[in-house]
Amino acid sequence: AKPLGWVSEQLSVPIAYVIEQPLWQALDSALQFAEKHQQVFRSFRGSPYGVLAATLNHPDASSFAKSLDGESRYWATLDHEFREFLHKKLPDPKDKTVYGNGTIYGNQASLDWQKTVQNAATQAFTDSIASIRNYEARAAALRSLSYHLAVLRGDIDPKAKKKSKAKAKAS
Repeated sequence: AKPLGWVSEQLSVPIAYVIEQPLWQALDSALQFAEKHQQVFRSFRGSPYGVLAATLNHPDASSFAKSLDGESRYWATLDHEFREFLHKKLPDPKDKTVYGNGTIYGNQASLDWQKTVQNAATQAFTDSIASIRNYEARAAALRSLSYHLAVLRGDIDPKAKKKSKAKAKAS
């Protein structure tokens, strides 16, 4: 048992991550990217689970999202992929750029990791709603998922839409 409910996270990494700060920074960036994708499994208004709950007229979107458990599926899917990324892909000496007095690790590995994270989020969410038989609700949730993943990728700027609406009202 953990006194006072403390939680401890441990991650064993190869020594190269301790020695090479740019390698550690690339790993940290990859972890942050994966953690940001957790939000697609939350039940805020407009989120994929929020849209699903609203379409199905479910009274409690939060408990509904938790019962579908997409987030656990997401992390389970990423677990195996992360180990390969950590030990093989990111520290690959062929996948680094040396410039002046600095080094950038994981040029291709980071792009591959981002695709892996997006695919894991899509698959975990899709699997979590597979038992929902209301196809209209599933389609709306998948559209919302697609939008949120595009925002996380940087393909869509949600603030740009608000700015254009504000300009239209001001005109």
